[in-house]
Amino acid sequence: KHLFNSSHSWCSQLSSAELTTFCLARALIANPEVLVLHVPFAGLEQDAKMCVKRAFLEHQSNRGIGMPEDWQEMRRPRTIIYSANDPTDCDVADALWAVSEGSVQVLRGHPEPSMPESMMQ
Repeated sequence: KHLFNSSHSWCSQLSSAELTTFCLARALIANPEVLVLHVPFAGLEQDAKMCVKRAFLEHQSNRGIGMPEDWQEMRRPRTIIYSANDPTDCDVADALWAVSEGSVQVLRGHPEPSMPESMMQ
C-alpha cells in the first residue's frame, strides 16, 4: 500500500494542513533546482502560509535551504512554479501568469523566463 493511503499509517493521523506542510518540507529538503507545486497553500492558515512563503524565498534566493552561504555562487539557481486559487498567494511570485482554456496571459513579470547575463553569448 502507498504510504499516504494506508488507514493504519502515521500520516492518517495528520490534518490536511499538517500533511501539506510535511510534503512541502520533504520537497524543499530534496533541494531541487526546479520545484513544481499544485496549490501548495491550500488548507493552510495565514501564519503557515507566511512560513511557507519565507521558505520558498529562502530556497530561491540562497539556491537551497540550509546550504553553506560560501558555496551559494557555485550552486545552480532555484525555480519554484506553483498554481494558486487565491491571488494573495501570489505575492512572492516574480512572474504571474493566468492560464485559462488553453491561453496564457502575463499578469506580472516576463512572458518568457529570463536568462542570466553570464549565460548569454
